[in-house]
Amino acid sequence: GDDMIVGVTTGKVPLGLYDRSYNLVVRPIGQMMTPLSRVALPLLSRLADDAGEYRHTYMQMFRTATFLIVPAMLVCITNGAPIIGLFLGPRWSAAAPIFSWICVGGLTSGIYSSASWLFISQDRSQELRAFTALAAVINVVSFLIGAIWGVIGIAIAASTGFVFLTTPLMLFGATRRGPVRPRDIVWCSMSFIIDGLLVYAALAICLQGVTLQGLPRIVAFTLTSYGLFVSLALASAANRQLLRGGLRSLRRLLTS
Repeated sequence: GDDMIVGVTTGKVPLGLYDRSYNLVVRPIGQMMTPLSRVALPLLSRLADDAGEYRHTYMQMFRTATFLIVPAMLVCITNGAPIIGLFLGPRWSAAAPIFSWICVGGLTSGIYSSASWLFISQDRSQELRAFTALAAVINVVSFLIGAIWGVIGIAIAASTGFVFLTTPLMLFGATRRGPVRPRDIVWCSMSFIIDGLLVYAALAICLQGVTLQGLPRIVAFTLTSYGLFVSLALASAANRQLLRGGLRSLRRLLTS
């Protein structure tokens, strides 16, 4: 697995740094995505014969996943050292850049997971296995290339490979047939990409003047990140439609 590659290529200490950083990112994302998946899969399966409603429902779930995860990952990317210090302690400070780069990969983790909803709800499990295997190969190659530059190189290569190769691959595989088409994903993603870049820039600028430390700093940045992300979504009629759809999906999730 990934841990074995990191351990063999970089050693025990870097492995420990990578493992703790990885778990600090993946577990919270899993806690956010698991209940959403529990709603999305049976709902999409019931709508498999209604192409229009199926597409609409998936895109709302897609948006909800993005709203949940992207602002949080932007906070972690811009505050790697404070978060590591808060949750792991000062002796793990060397893990901060690893953690931040893993969070770059976390930006698309929600939409990557949503691809499996399409495969499974359309009874395309064999295709899912094939694309998952190909994604695993890309992941291994990314790790091996990154290992040339040590554990931080692994984090950079693995995360950028996940964002720019693995996630688009899975989405392409899931949408090459069925009610949801590649253009649906591209259209929906563009506004989130622009909003995410703007929020990242705002958070990075805030870093220059904020003197808060520890938990108050993380809370302030989290509120700022989610607040800005939502505000940008409200800036246009198209984005207001996206937000309303995402909130409806979230309300459906919470009341189901």
